[in-house]
Amino acid sequence: MNLDEAIDQAITLGHSTPLEVNAWIEKTQEPEWLAAELVALSEDVITERARHRLNAARRAMVVAIRPGGSVNKAELGLKLLWVPDFVAPGVSGWKDMNDCTADDLDSAAKYREGAARSILAQAGWLRELSSRMRAQGADTFETYRGELPVLVAADETEAA
Repeated sequence: MNLDEAIDQAITLGHSTPLEVNAWIEKTQEPEWLAAELVALSEDVITERARHRLNAARRAMVVAIRPGGSVNKAELGLKLLWVPDFVAPGVSGWKDMNDCTADDLDSAAKYREGAARSILAQAGWLRELSSRMRAQGADTFETYRGELPVLVAADETEAA
């Protein structure tokens, strides 16, 4: 049995949270087996933890423009901007604001417009579902017995 199989077994046995699964595996497996399984996953674990730490560091450097907030060029020059089409050796997507071209800014804006349309479509779906639940008198989603609304795709013509 490998670690993934042990996790599947724990879930099959009814352990429904990551902490419960972990506790069950630690209780039922030998420490040597667990150590060997974790060493086999070291690259995955290290890269995932590094990704989280790098993303946290990037968030501190990302351009954050808020309504009503003041922004000056000197502050923006120290920041990074997500540009979907940007690829450089060892870097993908994140570009120093000082190096951004007008095309980069257009690409970043287009990406954000698409994300905004997607979020608005999801919000509309949730509003429609809540309206249907109220009309039916359902207290919770579990008790709702009606049809689910169709998620309307964001209209791509609005982006032009």
